[in-house]
Amino acid sequence: MALETNSPTIRSKIAPWRTAGAIFLCIAIAAFYGLIAHGDIPMRRMPPELAGLFFVVLTVCTVFLIFKFSKLDFTKPSMTVGEDGIEYQPLSKLIPWPAVEKIDSVVTFRTEMLHVIVKKDTDSVLLAELKRWNHGFMPRTVIISPDGFEGFSPAEVKVIVYGYFQRHSAGGINAATSRSEDR
Repeated sequence: MALETNSPTIRSKIAPWRTAGAIFLCIAIAAFYGLIAHGDIPMRRMPPELAGLFFVVLTVCTVFLIFKFSKLDFTKPSMTVGEDGIEYQPLSKLIPWPAVEKIDSVVTFRTEMLHVIVKKDTDSVLLAELKRWNHGFMPRTVIISPDGFEGFSPAEVKVIVYGYFQRHSAGGINAATSRSEDR
């Protein structure tokens, strides 16, 4: 599939009902473990101490989710991939295509993700925001889920993203390699 010169700008939005569902699921499971830990629900296989630990961990995860999602604006697209670069909502700046070092295709639990890795010599403000948003884990990486773009199949999203990268990178086709296409 060849990419035309007038490639579309693709947008991904976060569904607020999915976010609320994830938070409510964590709350419901934490409440269940809290009742076990308190002794209201007797269980032979789970000691109350372990249930209490699960309760605390899930409560911390719920607070973390609420904190992270409170920073996002659900009315705007969470990610826009276009001719100029990648606009990612948690970042204040656009990631231009020349600042992208490489794109890796990673498959985890039958879900394919595109890891866009930014060059080390990119704008320091952009790198600091990426590191702060990712909590130091993969500090120069933006993860694109090809499934989240309405109106485009995951294969079309991959072709569009790789096409933009190849068009703007110095390495051309050799710079954008996909491990999943090598199979």
